Amino acid sequence: MNISSAVASDDPHNASASVALSAHLLALTNLASEALWSIDSSYCLVAGNSAFQQWFEAAYQILPIAGLNLVTCLPTEARSRWATCYDRALQGAAFTTELAELSITLEPISVDGQAIAVAVRGRSIAPEHERVKADLQQAQNQLQAVLDAVPACVSWFSADLRYLGINRYLAATFKLDPAQVIGQPLGFMDARFQSDSTPKSSFAEFVRSFIGNSDTAGAIEIDTTIDGIPRSFLIAAQKYSQNQAAVFVGLDISDRKQAEAKLRHDALHDSLTGLANRTLFLQRLESLTQTDQAFAVLFLGLDHFKVINDSLGHGLGDQLLVAIARRLQSCLDAEDTIARWGGDEFAILLLDADHSQAIHVANSLRQRLRSPFRLRGQEVFTAASIGIALKDGVSSPEELLRNADTAMYQAKARGRDRHAVFDQAMRDRVVALLQLETDLRRALSRAPLQLPEFQLRYQPIVALDTRCIVGFEALVRWQHPDRGWIDPAEFIPLAEDTGLIVPLGQWILTQACEQLRSWQAQFPHCLPLSMSVNLSTKQFTQTNLMEQVHQILQQTQIRGLTLDLKLEITESAIMENPDKATALLQQLKDLGVKLLIDDFGTGYSSLSYLHRFPFDMVKIDQSFVSGMDSKSDQSEIVRAIVSLAHTLDMSVIAEGVETVAQLVQLQALGAEYGQGYLFAQPLSVEAVEAMLGSIAP
Repeated sequence: MNISSAVASDDPHNASASVALSAHLLALTNLASEALWSIDSSYCLVAGNSAFQQWFEAAYQILPIAGLNLVTCLPTEARSRWATCYDRALQGAAFTTELAELSITLEPISVDGQAIAVAVRGRSIAPEHERVKADLQQAQNQLQAVLDAVPACVSWFSADLRYLGINRYLAATFKLDPAQVIGQPLGFMDARFQSDSTPKSSFAEFVRSFIGNSDTAGAIEIDTTIDGIPRSFLIAAQKYSQNQAAVFVGLDISDRKQAEAKLRHDALHDSLTGLANRTLFLQRLESLTQTDQAFAVLFLGLDHFKVINDSLGHGLGDQLLVAIARRLQSCLDAEDTIARWGGDEFAILLLDADHSQAIHVANSLRQRLRSPFRLRGQEVFTAASIGIALKDGVSSPEELLRNADTAMYQAKARGRDRHAVFDQAMRDRVVALLQLETDLRRALSRAPLQLPEFQLRYQPIVALDTRCIVGFEALVRWQHPDRGWIDPAEFIPLAEDTGLIVPLGQWILTQACEQLRSWQAQFPHCLPLSMSVNLSTKQFTQTNLMEQVHQILQQTQIRGLTLDLKLEITESAIMENPDKATALLQQLKDLGVKLLIDDFGTGYSSLSYLHRFPFDMVKIDQSFVSGMDSKSDQSEIVRAIVSLAHTLDMSVIAEGVETVAQLVQLQALGAEYGQGYLFAQPLSVEAVEAMLGSIAP
């Protein structure tokens, strides 16, 4: 339907021209694709083209006719918006805005500077909206695809704490439908996924706090439980849209946290037994020493564990250590600490323990360990020696441990499988031993061959059938500048434990070889003369032993047929590594040195291993010789040793011969040589030379 405006005129010619002009204008406006219309100052329609008619009727289901009030005819919710736009134009403003899916431009029609009407042009923006909407949807789809590809839990929230969306990873992790999550309030999942053990610092609390504060970015680590499995997430947060929304990215760091926890555990625990290690034990001990709480430190060492390792193998030895650790744990309270200190030693920290309670626990531990362990189908027995140290004003962890360790070794010295409590007497012995070690180091600090505090004594070795001297054993003596002569039984074990026996033994070997060469030259009528020198375990395990012996032989010029040096080696020295020992012994023999196995019969595997080693002689320990007078079983042991040695083509030396009865029995058993106070005590150089000089050529 065409809409036209009436043009009044008294002049028929002018009226006709006006009608024609109106027709022309209407035809022109109808050709436009945009809606064109005008209103008067009362919002009444003056004129409009076909595009306007079509749009208005479609938009509001009202047929627009001239004179229709284009505000009052509209639905209530649309009236104020149109009236506001018309009023603004009637006030003289020309502008463009969007309304009712149109981009409308309003131009005031003025007469004498006063706006009396408004011309309006409307262009549909629905296609553009659709394009923008399509573009926006495509962008949203692309963003969702990107977020779905992120291997982390992503969620985003509005300012009123409702879900705007989640990604695929989060949906799969928590078994959610993304469509059902949108619009849900924050925290709706907590009841489903948060257990009583989950820390109170939940994801919902973090979101609520972050959105409510002024921060634009933040991060937090959160622990939770999913399907009963503990999980850890690193949550990173970022606000957007003028801080009216926020996105949260949760990276699953459970594996990293578990790896870190394992590293922390491994750094503080023994890898074999799972017990605390030294570091953790010292940390707890350090913290306790800074308090007034009473406690006791126990140091436990297994007895003869090395024998189990050597005989049954290290694999079974490790199994035994694990079983022992479990058994020891079962005897202790949960608040006590037990640590594997190293090897076969354990340290125990007893809380709120006094003297009697510590002893009670120590006895319980030893009693539990006496029961056999069944490993790989065989029973294994063990025992332990335990040292006890009480706090008693000691503030240093190192001193407490040292005291407990000292007490443990005192328990071993008293016969093993027992306990000992550290006391002042032990402290005094430790101090004295430390001083003796200091003095020994000082005495050995001089250059080689310049040890004025040490002297050698030589005990004659005689042929039992003729009572003639055939050689000597070199024995070291120490004349302390303040204490005088110190018993070898006091300083030799100390030298062995500290490794000082190596330089001391090298000096002894050098001095003894020098003396042998001198006596061989001075008393040719007494030849052959031999010299026996003890080789300590520490010396025997030195990698350069062969070089040392060879150098000493060259230095002392003992050569060829006159060489009669005998090295005495204990069974314990060779049993640590029998194959290596066999090769080393053979190399020594190749130098012309004779080899003696010392203290035979006091070890564990003598009979089964003796035939493997290239020894020339066997020395029977004095503990067997001294018992021959009163104990028939000792005589039988000596008989067996002599018989075994002769079977292996070795000669026998008996040490500690002190009575004629012992001499007679040894002669009867066929022993070739002997030494002891019955013949002579260890002698000075002068005394030996006087003795050899008295022997007629």
